[in-house]
Amino acid sequence: MVYGCVPCDRYFGSQHALQQHSDSPAHNFDCDECDKSFGSQHALQQHLDSPAHIPATSAKYIGIPRSVVSPVYGTAIKLRFKQPTVDDILQRTKTELERQIVSALISAALRLLPIDNTPYGIALRTEKHQVKAAEA
Repeated sequence: MVYGCVPCDRYFGSQHALQQHSDSPAHNFDCDECDKSFGSQHALQQHLDSPAHIPATSAKYIGIPRSVVSPVYGTAIKLRFKQPTVDDILQRTKTELERQIVSALISAALRLLPIDNTPYGIALRTEKHQVKAAEA
């Protein structure tokens, strides 16, 4: 009896020989773009057509570790009622994060303020007091 490997179009004299061939690295179909390997040409083609296929050449974004961001964000949250500046946070945390990132973290912390305690809320309250004073 003859046993055939359909993807390779090769034939073997025993089931064991076919199995050895199927398990060998020479039988694998490698993706040249992301270093994954597949058991058939069809499986490789499905992989290449899949949205999950991400070539290894694309840049990976790892981000900023939580251990670096958390102390800065936590300090910004604690000081949010005092409207901290980037320099306030940099001085207190001794972080090496860029000023723009610290500024973004402060902005995120300030969004947690009740509307009355935001710069907009304070300006609105001041305007209302001025209107009342003018009417009196």
